[in-house]
Amino acid sequence: MTTWAEKYRPRTLDEVVGNPTAVAELRRWAQSWGRGVPERRAVILQGDPGVGKTSAATALAGDMGWTVVEMNASDSRNADAIRKTALRGAVLQTFSRTGEFLRASSGGRKLILLDEADNVFGREDHGGIAAIVQMIQEARQPVVLIVNDYYGLTGRSTSFRRLCKTIKFQPVNASAMKNVLRNVAVKEGVDVAEDVLEVLVERSAGDLRSALNDLESIAVGNRELRGQDTQALGYRDRERTIFGALGEIFRSGDAGRARASVRDLDETPEDLILWVDHNLPYEYRDPEDLVRGYEALSRADRYLGRTRRRQAYGMWSYASEMLSAGVAVARRGRFGGGQLQFPGYLTQMSRSRAARTARNSLARKLGRHLHSSAALVRTEILADFLALYREDREFQERMTADLSLEDKEVAYLLDEKEDSHAVLLGLDEKQMTWALGIAATQSAGLREMFGTMCKAFHPGRAAQNGLTAALLAAKNFTSSEQSLEAPRGFAHVLSGERDFSKVTRGLGETYEITRNTYKPFPCGIVIHPTIDACIQLRNDHSLRASEIERVELRVHPLVLELTAKRTPTRGLEGKFSVYHSAAVALLRGVVGQREYSDDVVRDPEVVALRDRVTATADPSVREEEVFARVVLASGRALEMHIEHVVGSLENPLSDRDLETKFRGQAEGLLSGGEIQELLSLCWSVASLPDAAAIAKASVPA
Repeated sequence: MTTWAEKYRPRTLDEVVGNPTAVAELRRWAQSWGRGVPERRAVILQGDPGVGKTSAATALAGDMGWTVVEMNASDSRNADAIRKTALRGAVLQTFSRTGEFLRASSGGRKLILLDEADNVFGREDHGGIAAIVQMIQEARQPVVLIVNDYYGLTGRSTSFRRLCKTIKFQPVNASAMKNVLRNVAVKEGVDVAEDVLEVLVERSAGDLRSALNDLESIAVGNRELRGQDTQALGYRDRERTIFGALGEIFRSGDAGRARASVRDLDETPEDLILWVDHNLPYEYRDPEDLVRGYEALSRADRYLGRTRRRQAYGMWSYASEMLSAGVAVARRGRFGGGQLQFPGYLTQMSRSRAARTARNSLARKLGRHLHSSAALVRTEILADFLALYREDREFQERMTADLSLEDKEVAYLLDEKEDSHAVLLGLDEKQMTWALGIAATQSAGLREMFGTMCKAFHPGRAAQNGLTAALLAAKNFTSSEQSLEAPRGFAHVLSGERDFSKVTRGLGETYEITRNTYKPFPCGIVIHPTIDACIQLRNDHSLRASEIERVELRVHPLVLELTAKRTPTRGLEGKFSVYHSAAVALLRGVVGQREYSDDVVRDPEVVALRDRVTATADPSVREEEVFARVVLASGRALEMHIEHVVGSLENPLSDRDLETKFRGQAEGLLSGGEIQELLSLCWSVASLPDAAAIAKASVPA
């Protein structure tokens, strides 16, 4: 699996952040090769780990079209290996990635890259430094040496200072690092709070790779990161020190250097042994080396055990000797050379620290409440309490109040994040699901919401958004001036086909609001022809449910696309069921709010008739049209064709019908006198000095 640090490694020098001066110097050095072999044939890129040295080198090769010949710390780098690989590559001409022969005289180059050149030491790398110097002296190709410790390299041969150009990479500044972390988070679909970025930047101390690794580690399984998520991160200052010490222990082969690195380390042997234990099997490849390494580790552990039992901390020195010098001299073969890792045990304990703290705090509170010890609560009571708390909402609310539970304790009980809606607002699982749906449908309005309260929410929110937009614009709140037609604008995002001429066609001449009509029935408008037909059939023939054998409807295809809920269980779902609407129209002869209540939707008589209703889509039928056929038990068939449904432009509601509907909507909310006053205000709206009077009259006294 590719890490984020590798996935987003710069591909060109322009993408390398935080070191513009160093990058410019590196580019000028590379361009000098275009005029022949320069005086300084090699460049040393020095700086702390994670500041972009290796990334800059590989990006340079990409920019210049150079092939890379690389030797890193895990490769054998003694004199023979360097002469065979690096020296031969530096002297000879090269082939391209596609097999084409590239002549140096024609600009064809390859880049010789030695990573961690300051770590060429030990028995296995014997003669390596001298071979590197020889390679640079004879090179006909560009050479880059990557070092963390500049003096660790130049102190072993003064020739490096004379032969090489040195470019210093500084720690990446906070601003540049924040931008990189923010961009990576966006690309990975993770919402990162600003305070999280600040913690990551502060902990990294200019090490961009470490910051990216930290971001990736806490983002695993999360789509958003908030301040408390950084609690899982620890030991950054220790890591920067301890990684150097581990490098000396595992890779130097020198007992003195390993011992000195531990002596200067701000880490107890109790913690150090965890680091060595975790990384030892990755670093020592040879089984015999591994056996010797674990023997030294085992002896260190015995000393630590005696220290704990006897409280004789003088034995720490013996443990430190075995952890450092003992492990260092145990290796006789090659080391792994991979990335040193944080101990898994410490990682797990760090990540669970917040949960354990909340659990212990909860156990103490519950123990006081039950007059029991916290230990007894943890072992005997907490599991059952947790199950009850999650399943019983009334119990949850009461215990939260009685125990004065804090957010972190509620989060532990609900297995949620401390800043989640479930914790802050007390939402249960169903309410959380509703919240997600309500948020989703506000993006544009989703048909999936038909049959829920969100359907009525759509036009209200749309009107509010329109008014808000106008008010903001009036205050000079800016936006794009190509919001509709731009490639990433409204039309392109929401539609595969666009006709922008419709935006201005008839502008100032045609007003769609004049085509708007009043709905007679409180349901999806495509059902209205069916309701109209069924009410007329019932009234014309005095139909009773017991007489009806089946009901056949021939409707526009949109009817079944939008309102085909066969078995609604709630009133709101009934508003999007052509079957329920036909049944209540035939049974009651009127379709208002009551007919879309939960009780009526579940009424056995309504359900029985609804099950006898069928609907067939017919493209030849218009949206405001229906062909209804009621077959009676006697075999007689009654038919009704609605060409223009009541409430349409061709067959509008009368003023009396409109008042009747209004009263039905307002009943139960306003008194009779309030309804009449509001009606009067609505009919006289054109002459009112202030239309706000209607809004005020709409509020119950």
